[in-house]
Amino acid sequence: MPPVPRANAILHVCAGNQFGGVESMLVTIARTSSEAPRLPHAFACCFEGRFSQALRSSGTPPLLLPGVRLSRPWEILRARAALRRLVSTLAPSVIVTHSAWTRLVFGRSLVHSSRGSTLPTVAWIHGAGSPLSHLDRWGQRPRPDLVLLNSRHTGALTESLFPGSPRQVLYCPVPPPPPSSPAARQTLRESLGATPDQTVLLIAARLEPWKGHELLFEGLAALPPSASWVCWIAGGPQTAEQTGFLQALQQRAQRLGIANRVVFLGERQDVPQLMSAADVYCQPNLGPEPFGVVFVEALYAGLPVVTTALGGALEILNDDCGRLVPPDNATVLTQALNELLANPELRAQLGANGPARARELCDPTARLIELEQHLLGP
Repeated sequence: MPPVPRANAILHVCAGNQFGGVESMLVTIARTSSEAPRLPHAFACCFEGRFSQALRSSGTPPLLLPGVRLSRPWEILRARAALRRLVSTLAPSVIVTHSAWTRLVFGRSLVHSSRGSTLPTVAWIHGAGSPLSHLDRWGQRPRPDLVLLNSRHTGALTESLFPGSPRQVLYCPVPPPPPSSPAARQTLRESLGATPDQTVLLIAARLEPWKGHELLFEGLAALPPSASWVCWIAGGPQTAEQTGFLQALQQRAQRLGIANRVVFLGERQDVPQLMSAADVYCQPNLGPEPFGVVFVEALYAGLPVVTTALGGALEILNDDCGRLVPPDNATVLTQALNELLANPELRAQLGANGPARARELCDPTARLIELEQHLLGP
């Protein structure tokens, strides 16, 4: 994308009705933007909620647009008019969208400029299904001046989107966790029933089958009886389907004879602390992650990571900091886990390499500088 004139801000436009990986990344950008101060970053969203509250806490209040439902055309028109007014006031250099929904809702309003010119836009794609959804295909107008991709994997899935637009991979900024003391680690382990001699394995993921909980249980059940371990399952049900899946997991743990070593923690707000108290992060996905922020967070925490060789994990992990195993292969998963359980020195070595790898990929300041170079030119 050619360099654009300096103006008042880089404007990110998103829905804001949920708080997932994209919203967490935008909050990180808000908190880090002062460290790459070519232009401030502004954030417009359509809904109040956890995302808008997190932006306020970061010191960057959101710019609120009217709420929109695609089934109500008058709400779309109202939101478009509000965005045009916002752009006229803010006069941003570039507008960045983070979903097909946003591009579909706002359409040509994204390129409106009170200066009588057309604003450049950037579509930052954070994932896509295979095959692409109708929303992905419908949300292609206006054609962006640049497409950013959160991984090469996402780029391969979305090759047919936005033909003619330049494309760049940009890993999302991920901050390191707050420091944790040995005393805090020991206290948390004791509170969750882990003994000093046990190796704590952690999975912190939504309760959905493709995250690999069942495969993890199969791998754990085949470990030698002498192995001393406990597995923490962080994540609580948010839907009726997830409630049913949780019950199925609990029953499966009983059938496999590992129920006394599996601790279902429910929904947690202290996952960084859980990672600091654990010894291994294992999430053997059955399907690919678009990128895999949780793996980066585990590396920051000094945990060796075990996952399947799918999707974004292939771009994050190597033999210096973790183990990639074939998809849906409980036997090889057991071998990888047993290797780490039996060798504390190997665990320590892999864990020690993790933070440097996480910074290399996702250091917030470095990624924000790279983002500004893509948006504004060198």
